[in-house]
This record gives sequence, structure tokens and C-alpha cells, in this order.
Amino acid sequence: MRENTCVIRGNTLELRERVKEDLERELLWKTDKEVCYLEGLLHEGYKIPDYDITEWDNISHTDEFNRDKLVLSIYTHEYHIGATGFFPDSQDISSGELGIIIGPHDCRGKGYGTEALKLFINYLFEIKRVKRLYGVIYKFNERAYKTALKTGFTEINVISKYHPDYGFYEQSFLELKS
Repeated sequence: MRENTCVIRGNTLELRERVKEDLERELLWKTDKEVCYLEGLLHEGYKIPDYDITEWDNISHTDEFNRDKLVLSIYTHEYHIGATGFFPDSQDISSGELGIIIGPHDCRGKGYGTEALKLFINYLFEIKRVKRLYGVIYKFNERAYKTALKTGFTEINVISKYHPDYGFYEQSFLELKS
């Protein structure tokens, strides 16, 4: 087993390199019905994923992103609680999408997402020299939306959508520049 080295240390969190055990937990979170709902997968007509660990490893580009430390695991008190990632638009990594997941239900709403994003954003701007971050959040995911605003993102566009099972909802496009 490879040790997952700390890349960024905060007050209550560490952002660490991902290891295989982290991927296994992430896969459980990514197939959780509530997480799929909050990420808007169900609203967009997707089904809950049924990946196996090999597929998830390939989808999450583990080797490529780990090497560049662009996707990191979120830990508190030796407990893996989530992941955050930067997905560049191109090879020069000056701009890209930022994502985060806090997996365990009992870890949500405690400020971990805000702290993790602040740490990761600072790392991306100061160390990786990223110039622009963006994210897409469904406004019914109030925690994610509020966290994005607390960490400096501004809303640049909102699209209203409709799904027969979920009704009307809004998709917010947010941006943060260094």
C-alpha cells in the first residue's frame, strides 16, 4: 500500500495524494443516490453509476491527475471524508473546472467543504499558477452553492431547466479569477 502524502495542511483538514483505498471510498460516494441527486445527475437524465473500481480509476484519471496533484483526497483526523479536483481545459492548466465531494453524510454542513476549497484554491492560484476556476452547481444543492460564494466565486450565468420527475430547477455557472 502506498502512503498518501500530505500536499496541503489546514486547520482541521489535510489534502493528500490519493491512494487506491481513497478511490474505493470515492466510488461508494459517487454511487450514492443522494450524492447523484445533489450533483444533478438524476435531473439531467443520467442513472446512478454502476462503475467497478477499475472503471472508476480510469474515469478519474488517477495516474495523470495524481502526478500533477490536481485531484486530492480530503482528510480530517486520519479519516477520509472527500475529494477535490481541478480539471484543466488544456495542457497549460491556466483555466479549468473545480469540483469537490464530501462523502459521509455526518461530515456535511460542518465547514469541511469550505476549508478544503479555500486550501485548494490557494494552492491552485499560488503554486500551480492557475488563472481562472469555474464550477457548475445546481442551486437546489444549497450547501455547495453557498460554499462556492463563501470561497470567492461569483455567479456569471443561471439556466432554468425542467425535469418531469423533479420540476423546475436552476443550474448556476460560477467563476473565480486569481
